[in-house]
This record gives sequence, C-alpha cells and structure tokens, in this order.
Amino acid sequence: MKKTVLQIFACLFALILSVSCSDGNGSDLPGISTSKHTLEATPNEFKLLSASGSTVSIAVYSDVLWGVESSEDWITPDLTSSYANGFVKLTIAPNYNLFEREGTVRIKSKQQGFSKTIEITISQKGATDDPDNPDNPDNPNYYLNATPLEMLGLPHTGGSVDLAITSNVRWRIDDLPAWISSATLSGSGDAFVKLYVEANEKNIERSATFSVTSTTAAFSRSVKIRVKQSAPTTGGETVITFEIIGFNDENWDDSGSNSDFDKTGFPENNWD
Repeated sequence: MKKTVLQIFACLFALILSVSCSDGNGSDLPGISTSKHTLEATPNEFKLLSASGSTVSIAVYSDVLWGVESSEDWITPDLTSSYANGFVKLTIAPNYNLFEREGTVRIKSKQQGFSKTIEITISQKGATDDPDNPDNPDNPNYYLNATPLEMLGLPHTGGSVDLAITSNVRWRIDDLPAWISSATLSGSGDAFVKLYVEANEKNIERSATFSVTSTTAAFSRSVKIRVKQSAPTTGGETVITFEIIGFNDENWDDSGSNSDFDKTGFPENNWD
C-alpha cells in the first residue's frame, strides 16, 4: 500500500513538472499567445538616396521591446532599442564610391516568446550619378510616407487610431470626412497623428478617403488613406416556425379545407 501511494505522488509530481515546463514558453497560457503581440515598421525600403548623404525615418508600431541593427557602417540608427510605438532615424553617410550601394536595417523583437524580424532595404546612388534635381517629384532627398494606408475595421462605437507619418518635409492632412477629426492637421517631419472617429449611428457602414500632402514646394507627393467604419448591429424580424406532426404531402390540403385539421384558436386574418 505504501509503495502504491509513493507511486501516485511520483506521478503527480511528474505531471506538475511537465505543466510547469510547458507554461515556461508562454504559448500555452491564455492571454500570452505570441499572436497577440505587434511589431510592424514602415516604409520597408528607401530607393536610391542621394550620394551626398541624408537622414530618413522609420515608423515602428509595437507593444513589445525591440532592437535595431544595421548591416552597413554607412547606415547609422539613432538608437539601438526601444519599446512600443516610436521612430528610428537613420543617418546615411555620403557615398564617395563610383557605384550605388545597398544595405539593410533590421527591427527585431526582444520579447520573450515572440520572435519577429523586419528588414528595411536602403539603396544609395554612386558618386558618379547625375546630381539630384530638386524639381523632380521623386527627388530622393525628400520623402513622405504614412501608415496604415487602409483603416477598414473601425468599430461603429468610434474611438481613436494613430496615423504614423514619416517625413523630412512639411505636410498637411486634407479631406478628412466629417466623422473623423484631429487636433493635428499639419506639421513637418515625423509624427504620430491621433485621429478621433465618431460613433456611427446610421444603419449602414460608411467609408471615405483622405490624404497626407507635402507642402514643401520642391517636393510634390500625396499619400491616400482609405477608412471604413462598420454599422451598428441591428436586429431583424423574428421568424417563428412550427411543425405539424402527423401530416405528410399526400394528406395536406393547401386550401386549408382539410377536415382532419382543427384551426380552432387561429384568427381568420392570421391564417394562410
């Protein structure tokens, strides 16, 4: 009997140890699923930056600790790690080489149990390339980006959402719909703009498009953002169905004159 009790305790201890080890990875625990964490970055590339050097920005959306790594010594991030939403400024050194060059910046999660790496590609002109034309709308000396480009899941109850703008020019927000407002409609450089969405009290979803537009004369660019808000859930008519037991297709008279069926209790104007 004593031996049996010891065996039972040994089995229970092994089971508890097994559960503890399983919980250590976090993936089996409610609320600690890695799918609930966020790490996004934008833009994901910078093409043919000026050979004379420049500074660009990356917007990071996150709820975890993250780090920054550069593959090349001519790309220098202004920080090595941060937490939650933020910006990373990259200083691009002048390229005195005759040919264009390319490098990579990696944004990596440092959250235990959540592994994700985002790669941003940077290319830079060579020293022999033609000088940049400031009248060119695609002048690589300037940039303006916004994210997300689509906000399609806005709840009918309203709320707020962040719009990340990465830029080294002046900009403004145009054509906001009447049901979206913001305290920041213009600015310059990097910014997280808070958009406030009113509750949708109509029975249909609504959508609109607005833009973030450069107001720097030497750079013409407009970024379009689509928004869509759902409608409140409305209850339809309640349909009641019932089954009459004992009748089949051969015995049923569509005219309602079947003498075997008693219609007592049904008002005439409710009977079909």
